[in-house]
Amino acid sequence: MRGIAVGLTTLLVGCGAPEPAPNTGGVEVARGLVVVNTDYQSTNVSLVSFDGEVLSPSFLSSASEAPGLSAPLSGDVVGPTQPAPGDEVVLIDRYPASVITWANIETGAVRAQLAVDTGFVANPHDYVEISPTKAYVPRYEQNKKPGRQPYDAGSDVLIVDPSVPEITGSIDLSSAFAGAGEHYLPRPERAVGVGNRVVVLLGGYTADFQEFPDSRLALLDTDSDRVLRVQELTGLRGCSGLAISPDATNVAVACSGSDVRGSTGAGTEASGVAIVEVGTLQERARFSAEDVAGAPVGYGVAFADGAHVVVAVDGREDSPGFSMREDRLIEIAIADGSAREILSSDGKPFSLTDVRCDGGACFVSDSARGIVFRWATRNVRGASEPRPILVDTTVGLPPRNLAAF
Repeated sequence: MRGIAVGLTTLLVGCGAPEPAPNTGGVEVARGLVVVNTDYQSTNVSLVSFDGEVLSPSFLSSASEAPGLSAPLSGDVVGPTQPAPGDEVVLIDRYPASVITWANIETGAVRAQLAVDTGFVANPHDYVEISPTKAYVPRYEQNKKPGRQPYDAGSDVLIVDPSVPEITGSIDLSSAFAGAGEHYLPRPERAVGVGNRVVVLLGGYTADFQEFPDSRLALLDTDSDRVLRVQELTGLRGCSGLAISPDATNVAVACSGSDVRGSTGAGTEASGVAIVEVGTLQERARFSAEDVAGAPVGYGVAFADGAHVVVAVDGREDSPGFSMREDRLIEIAIADGSAREILSSDGKPFSLTDVRCDGGACFVSDSARGIVFRWATRNVRGASEPRPILVDTTVGLPPRNLAAF
């Protein structure tokens, strides 16, 4: 398989985007936070310590030249739900680029890039590294004219060898919606791995996004590359957020509901958070958005510790009949479903987006304020209130996606 798609140089900095400054390179810290700053035209990736220190304001960006990017980063870049083991940051360039990038943490140099489009706009949504020679890449889009080249069906999990890199196989997910209707696509959103098992969150939509069933979780066996089990999240739809617990026994699933990130009047029907056991895909707890927030939840979700989950709550824009509502970030106690508000957005909805907890701290991106908030979790002595961190001090792009390295 080819290493990179031809013609992706058109994905350079968009018209009117800020002029990027020189890259600030890699860091010598083993673990930390990856912040993807983007205006959806261009992207700047920053590295931050779990203590909140900005280590590299511009680790990699759309205008990077020194690291040798074959395909410059577009404006739709995210990091994996789980950090890749080893000494690399992995970046997922989603739509339309469909490229995976591996960059060395210490030097900032790009080791390799791999196009995962196989003849169509694949829109990869995550990356789970199984071993140094095997990784899974959930691909969101379907190929409307498959059969022209290997592994080109889409809406699947692509198997890649990151050491080359190259595409080596594909896992068909179409059976996950058997009985619901052939017109529903799996639409894999996010994935996490534990041992020889990988849990994949399936949003499930029609090709035109006009209809969608209850979302599902699929459990994959990494030895056989087969779907072992599928669990329907009955009554939850539009599920796109996934996080794994500190002890790796459970996942938290965040679901926006029937009106996916609607700007007006989005209700709480089919929106909420589910806690699901990894090995069996059985639900251990569920919290409806109406009960814990009175508004639909977004995709940002994380375990603050083994007993609490943090989730972003979507706001609402002004429109006839509907008043503006700010975003909120809430913490839910898994034992009894009690919730407390951590912070709210500054008058602009859909700006508190991604949430990440690691290293004894939690972080949330605030694109409207242009900062990342950090606070120490309950299991750390001296748990703190959220404090702002200005991350992108070179380009000035708003932070949106959070990952870890």
